Amino acid sequence: MRTKTLLQSVTGVLLAGLLAAGCSGGGGSGSGGSTSETGQVTLAVTDAATDEIDVFEIDIVGFRFQRIDGATVEVLPQTTRVDFAQLVSVSEVIAAATLPVGRYERAFMTLDFGSAMVRINGNTTSASLVDSNGAPLSGRSELEIVFAGGGFTVGARKGYFAEVDFDLDQSLIVESAQNRVEVDSVFYASINPGNPKAARTPGLASSFSGSSFSLDVRRGLGLISRGTLTVNTTSSTVYDLEGQVLTGQAGYDALKAKGDDTLVVSLGQVDPLAKTQAATRVVLLPQDLDEVGGLVVARSGGPGQDATLTLRGVAVRRGAGSVTFNDTVTLSTSFLQTKISKRGVAGGALSTDAINVGQRILAYGRFTGGTLDLTQSGAGFVRLVETDVAGALNAPPSGSGINLDVTRIGRRLTPAFNTTVSGVSQGDLDALECSTGGLSLASLTSGSPVVVRGFFAPVTSTTTTAATFNADTVIDRTNAASLLRLRWIPASAAPVASGTGSSGLTLDVSAALIKSIDRGLVAPTTLSANPTLADPGQPGLYATRQGFKLTLFTSYANWKADFEARVAAGDRLQHVRALGAWDAATSTLKAQRGVAVFAP
Repeated sequence: MRTKTLLQSVTGVLLAGLLAAGCSGGGGSGSGGSTSETGQVTLAVTDAATDEIDVFEIDIVGFRFQRIDGATVEVLPQTTRVDFAQLVSVSEVIAAATLPVGRYERAFMTLDFGSAMVRINGNTTSASLVDSNGAPLSGRSELEIVFAGGGFTVGARKGYFAEVDFDLDQSLIVESAQNRVEVDSVFYASINPGNPKAARTPGLASSFSGSSFSLDVRRGLGLISRGTLTVNTTSSTVYDLEGQVLTGQAGYDALKAKGDDTLVVSLGQVDPLAKTQAATRVVLLPQDLDEVGGLVVARSGGPGQDATLTLRGVAVRRGAGSVTFNDTVTLSTSFLQTKISKRGVAGGALSTDAINVGQRILAYGRFTGGTLDLTQSGAGFVRLVETDVAGALNAPPSGSGINLDVTRIGRRLTPAFNTTVSGVSQGDLDALECSTGGLSLASLTSGSPVVVRGFFAPVTSTTTTAATFNADTVIDRTNAASLLRLRWIPASAAPVASGTGSSGLTLDVSAALIKSIDRGLVAPTTLSANPTLADPGQPGLYATRQGFKLTLFTSYANWKADFEARVAAGDRLQHVRALGAWDAATSTLKAQRGVAVFAP
């Protein structure tokens, strides 16, 4: 087993930033404190956005915290398989455990790359994994996380929320043509983060009282307990119960009627101090049915017909005891028998006509071979889920709609979708008509990068000029972070452009193999001018890697000085990625995050 050490020096940002709740708990001392008193920790994993990786599925073999006196506590009782590429907007709770009081200075996470499955977006077979020297990556790797400021203190009867972000976009170099991924793990971890993502928490619901219930946190097929949380609901909590969508007390009562030990997923913010979750949505997961979730990439069968759907996503085969990520699944539906649900729509009001190409769904039925059968009465349920569509406007908004040049649906590029159903086009993804209702579009113009969130219109039997996507949210990504990608093959000995000033770092991309800017993480374009990396004016997260040595910075100026010193010493630059605000007029990126990779 190999161990990598990740070091940093700023509290609250990189590799375990600590807020006051994590630093001021009573009962701790420099040597560890009493072992008879404990605090509670909820452990979740997540990922920053990346558009190059479709699947990054790996086993987390262990996660242990180490006190300053050397004592360690393992909080992950069983191997947990996670697809980091699917955890962009939420974090996934994987454990809830107790920690003896004391001061903890580091943690160790063990990953098993030997069982990893990685798929590059657009490729159909699993990619090979290599390390920074190009050698095959296999077996277990233990990653050491050294917390800032000497660590954090666990107090008696205190609660802590630990969120670990495996930043795929900074950790991976993707070689699509060779179907190969170079891995240099970059993790950011935080204790009680100030702006945590909503957590997706699967488990067994029981002990219903008032508007709350106890959740025995489970993973995978729901077989292994990972601790307990109290789930608190409100009058606005939405319940999805096998095709029936209810809100508030009516939904709570219907869930309670299912009885104790009912398998559900709760979505909402976790309060580590109270060890509770404020649920915005609760979804019933039938334990006797198989399930799939993902995007519909093709459909046969028009309106009023029994349709066959092709879906790319996650398949849980309960009878076989397996969970498969990035699976391609065929779903057979019945126009009369398959029940369809959607937020805000009364039960029974929808048919399978509502499932169009591009729509994200959750479906529950029974597998027969590679087909999920949704045609049986009482054993075929589909929930329509809000779908993200990203792209750039083809023209300024007109009336209550926009015309969008789509680049991605969910995390999948548009070539993955066949929008023709029974010979009829269901919409042009190069010019998708989106209905926006009364949403404000004042900031948008032609070329604006946006993400629209909503539902695809029902399948139609005739070519239509009407809106084929109904948006309930429009997100203007013009001023959002953009991602700069640069790659030189062979590595460049002179990557800094002449005339570079003292305040910025202008890179010569004339010989770069890859030179793109993904505006707002929505609309990737090829650079036509040399980009400049500029100081964002506040602390950021930066790294320089050369061979097995990883040097971390929180100051742009220090990172830039190190970069320039390496170039002056004759080191050759292979790769740069940076994230920040992009100014197209000056080709300048105010880099909030950045990674530079030099040849060994």
